[in-house]
Amino acid sequence: MIELAQLQKGGLFQFPLEIGVMGMDGKKEVLTIKVSSKSQKFTLSSANVPANLVLDPDTWLLFEGSITQK
Repeated sequence: MIELAQLQKGGLFQFPLEIGVMGMDGKKEVLTIKVSSKSQKFTLSSANVPANLVLDPDTWLLFEGSITQK
């Protein structure tokens, strides 16, 4: 499960966000989620067993983001 939070001051941004799923086998898959609220939870369905996730792997958006594993 992925929890996403927009922490900026001001209003809400709504946008598609690509997430790169890097598999244990070295294969890369890009999935897209629709960000539409300040705080959301997503469950991704991927053919790969994830070794790593990359937010916006092709750098379409201007933002600062990080991934923290719980």
